[in-house]
Amino acid sequence: GWSKAAADLKIDSANKVMDGKCIQACCPELDELANFLDEASMAAAANAKKSSRKITPVSPSPTTKKPAPNDLNIDANGKLRAALLGTAEAQRDREKVLILQRAMLDRYPELKNTVDFVVDSVARNAASEIIATKVKEESLKILASAGREPLLLGNPRSTSESYHAIALACFERVRQFVEEKVPTALKVLMPARVDSQVSHCATRIGVEASLVAAARRLLDRIPLEFQKCVRE
Repeated sequence: GWSKAAADLKIDSANKVMDGKCIQACCPELDELANFLDEASMAAAANAKKSSRKITPVSPSPTTKKPAPNDLNIDANGKLRAALLGTAEAQRDREKVLILQRAMLDRYPELKNTVDFVVDSVARNAASEIIATKVKEESLKILASAGREPLLLGNPRSTSESYHAIALACFERVRQFVEEKVPTALKVLMPARVDSQVSHCATRIGVEASLVAAARRLLDRIPLEFQKCVRE
């Protein structure tokens, strides 16, 4: 049998070897990666009471300071969150959903590890692709309409509004990317013994978690990318 340290090393090695682009391509090699990840996760689960990895799909920390309405914060800005997810649920409701999600995933450590990997990989690739294409496109549109007017571009309120306009314009592309890639990847990587109901629930959790993670990455980079366009 494997020791816990050896099993954890296998999992870490698998995560390093598996590039997120494999998910997008859904190449045949993913079958081997899925078997490898599943086998290592089963061994780790047998030697640990609970998974050491933690997925936080949809809820901000209870101690998060409430931002101003125009802050680029997907967890607390209701307008941005509604545009991304199609709903602006109350924080208390989000916390209840999060508790249920964690409880379900804690029952399936190997599934939790798989969902965590897919969420991170798809979110990273979604943000990278959209930052390189759509963000620049929308930034240039705003600058063209403003005529690069120094007074307008130097106005904090106008700049904030520009950031939000870019984010809202990009969210549709984020949804298209994530809603295509997450189910496809999980279909390939899902442990064989997971029943269809659990699989369906895990996929829904993965899609929403990846949407939020991608949006965080995107919102962090929009100001920087916009300012790059201003200086060009």
